[in-house]
Amino acid sequence: MIKFDFKKNFVIQKYGDILLLALALAILAGALLRFIPRGAGDSEERGFINITFTQWWQNELEEGFLESLIEEFESLNSGIGVILDTRSYEEIWQGFFDPYEETGPFTSDVLALDSLWLSELLSRGIIESPGPALISPINVFYYNIDILSEAGFSRPPRNRSEVIEYSREILSLGRQAIILDLESPRGLYDNIFPWIGAAGAALINNGNPTVNTNTVVNILAFFAALNGEGLILHGRYGSEEKIEDFINGRAAFMVANAMKIDHVREQMGEDSFSITSIPTPDNYAGRTFFSAFEWTLGINSASEHKAESRLFMNFLAENLYRFSRAAGEVPSEKITANDPIYSKVWEIAMAGDIANDFINMPWNELKDVFDEELDALFKGLAGPGETAAAIQRRWGLIINE
Repeated sequence: MIKFDFKKNFVIQKYGDILLLALALAILAGALLRFIPRGAGDSEERGFINITFTQWWQNELEEGFLESLIEEFESLNSGIGVILDTRSYEEIWQGFFDPYEETGPFTSDVLALDSLWLSELLSRGIIESPGPALISPINVFYYNIDILSEAGFSRPPRNRSEVIEYSREILSLGRQAIILDLESPRGLYDNIFPWIGAAGAALINNGNPTVNTNTVVNILAFFAALNGEGLILHGRYGSEEKIEDFINGRAAFMVANAMKIDHVREQMGEDSFSITSIPTPDNYAGRTFFSAFEWTLGINSASEHKAESRLFMNFLAENLYRFSRAAGEVPSEKITANDPIYSKVWEIAMAGDIANDFINMPWNELKDVFDEELDALFKGLAGPGETAAAIQRRWGLIINE
């Protein structure tokens, strides 16, 4: 750092050179301005604009990917800077939907969104100009090879009867079988609904609920049996804790996003876990549906920099493939490199179809109803048939109001 000693360098005598002093001060001011952060002070008055991007993606992508993408955008648009506002998925959801949450991401310009939120956020006027889905990874069935081997099994369960059989043996070892995270905002969608999709069932068909069917009743009976026998490890706080519980061997199975494979592999190693398709009903031979986790974008309606925000959002949308690769969404490089786990994900994905049952639906209201009725089922206050009928009735009232 340059230090200016005015007594030593700029001696001002009684009749000193005032012009020399002014020149020195100007040089000093210019040097100091170099250390003021871009966007500070009156940067926008000088023609530079900062936009804020609120997201949970930074920790889900390859390290440094999002930052490098932003640097690329800034180099192409010299008058715009992007500030990363990184929060957890749960924090962003609370900012939008929790009535008791006093703060939220509403001072941002560009918002990372779950596609399940779009309908409600658009109807409330919170966002505008939603972008396309950047990635749509599927959920798969993770299993702990060491725990299964200890219980006497050389392969994962393929159907629900085997899940029950395996789970009982695992419980006899003093462990629990399946982790369910129902506490997080996506808990229901990522932990219960994938089993429904694995049976080829949809909960919404042509805009109407289709919950009260034999397929769904049987799935609810399956979960009631698991819960009644103490085979479920209920999640503690949210989705990330579920992943850590699996890594630490607190339970043998979990349904989770395929994007978590690299993290789990880094923590557990190559030989302690693997993945397979979600177990189906016994003797089921049909196609499956996947409840995808679609990342999308929206511009905050309150943003004062909508043109710049749209420019940034379009730039991100143009880089769909790079997002897919950085998130581990079965990128082709990993398939062609003969990665056995990602090859399995690819095979699973090719054997089913993405389900978008809840697009343009009031997701949070529907979720709350299902959660309430499922809780009553787990507490023994209702049977599987009663639970399905109650959800069907209440969903119909919400959708048709």
